[in-house]
Amino acid sequence: MRGPIPSAAVVGGSVVSFAAGLPASHREDVYLSTMYAQRATWSAYRDGLSGH
Repeated sequence: MRGPIPSAAVVGGSVVSFAAGLPASHREDVYLSTMYAQRATWSAYRDGLSGH
């Protein structure tokens, strides 16, 4: 990522925020893992899986 990393962001359908001093690389890891989890969940939902 380029430029300053914000302390909060909307990632897909989630809002994430970070404590001061968290390294940018850790923030990016959270962004990417959150997006990955959301994509996997939507994929499972589209395939007919549910929590019931």
